[in-house]
Amino acid sequence: MPVLRSGAGETGQAVTAVGDPPKPRIVAAARRRPVQRLRVTTTPGKLRLLLAGLVLVCLIWGTVAAWVVSQRASGASEVVSVSEPVSLDGAQIYRALSDADATAARAFLSGGLEPAAARRRYLDDIAVAASRLECLSMPARWRLRALTTGSACRWGPPTCGRPPA
Repeated sequence: MPVLRSGAGETGQAVTAVGDPPKPRIVAAARRRPVQRLRVTTTPGKLRLLLAGLVLVCLIWGTVAAWVVSQRASGASEVVSVSEPVSLDGAQIYRALSDADATAARAFLSGGLEPAAARRRYLDDIAVAASRLECLSMPARWRLRALTTGSACRWGPPTCGRPPA
């Protein structure tokens, strides 16, 4: 047995404890059942529940954002394929009618005797406006067929968009 000496000159016996050393708390926490980790009554449990909820909200938000982007993209492609050609035809009709109106006004103001070239220009402008209007009023199936065959009018039969001869 070891002898213990104190600084005061007294001697005594030292006792050594025999047993298992204390286990670290981390190992004890790792042995807990998963159900105990998910308890909502503790602060870590509340934080884990909050984290899971936030991750779920982020996933839902991402899904909704992806859906909205796809809807916007399809809407934009529809504008390019449907609305843009209609707008172009509308602008061409407006241009042709404006030119025909200006030609008729010039002929009226010149005393009613318009030159043959002005008369021909007026009739051509009216014919272009009428054919473009015809293109706009065509059924969609003709437009699609003409689009795939590449006719003179982007959508309609070959005479669409050109003045009659």
